[in-house]
Amino acid sequence: MKMFTILTPTFNRATTLPRLYESLLNQTEKDFLWLVADDGSTDNTEELVNMWIAQNKIKIEYYKLPKGGQHKALQLGYYKAKTKYLVKIDSDDAFLPDAIENYKNEWEKIEAEKNKKIINICAQSMYVNGEIVGNWRFPPDIKYIDSFWHEMVLKRNNHNELSNCTLTKILKEIYPVDYKFWLEDKTNIIDGVFAPRIGKKGTTRYINTIVQVVYSDAPFSSMRSMSTYENKFWKALIDSKYFLDENFTYFFWQPRYFINLSLKLIISSIICKVSFNDLINNIDSKRLKLFILILFPLGISAYIYFRFIKKKFWI
Repeated sequence: MKMFTILTPTFNRATTLPRLYESLLNQTEKDFLWLVADDGSTDNTEELVNMWIAQNKIKIEYYKLPKGGQHKALQLGYYKAKTKYLVKIDSDDAFLPDAIENYKNEWEKIEAEKNKKIINICAQSMYVNGEIVGNWRFPPDIKYIDSFWHEMVLKRNNHNELSNCTLTKILKEIYPVDYKFWLEDKTNIIDGVFAPRIGKKGTTRYINTIVQVVYSDAPFSSMRSMSTYENKFWKALIDSKYFLDENFTYFFWQPRYFINLSLKLIISSIICKVSFNDLINNIDSKRLKLFILILFPLGISAYIYFRFIKKKFWI
């Protein structure tokens, strides 16, 4: 069995998948299989991937689902993965040639250290021009930091877009195939919701190594038949709700972060015409419910200000 599964959820990315495929062919370490989870593409994605499977240059598994959103493709990918480790990469990005080699070397170091607390490795991403994605930088001469999501984001302000290589069993635990979330018929639930869940399961090793190139040339392909504008607010609503609900106990680590996110939740619910009762009834945390109740008048005022005075939302 291979050591790594490289999971790519995709929808109508036949124009960008060849770039990712070429980057996989160029890997210096071949101990992986590529699992493509197709969210009902209507272009020639299926024919393209089947052609690569027939060429048999790398091990590929291809699964096509009825259209349901990236979250459904991820669920299927995590369910189907059988390797010890899993790396997710978007269908419009690419790996550097030594990406999998770097991950393998780091996991072998961790195993040699007998450090069973580490369940995830985060590596850096860069743009085509070589610039690191995000503003956070490692301290000089530091090769790695063993930490967890809440400390790195809420205390160190590391909001960089990172590549994750995670123990597959952890991903299966935090996102089982039968998992459903509130309003999942409206929009995707993004990876950022699951990163804190990984943080609660164990330690992450953040390595000062670039493994991934992030591109921005892919055409937009919304998961639902709604405008990009409308979808943006549904995403803000869902992402804010789940992050706040699951992480509100960390409020005092960075209060301003949680206040802004709570205002985003309230404003998004107003724009999406989700009733106050529906919003409150779908919040599990009692502390968050109380906080939203207290903050709601300010949220309405903020909505009026951005809607009628600024005429632009910051979300």
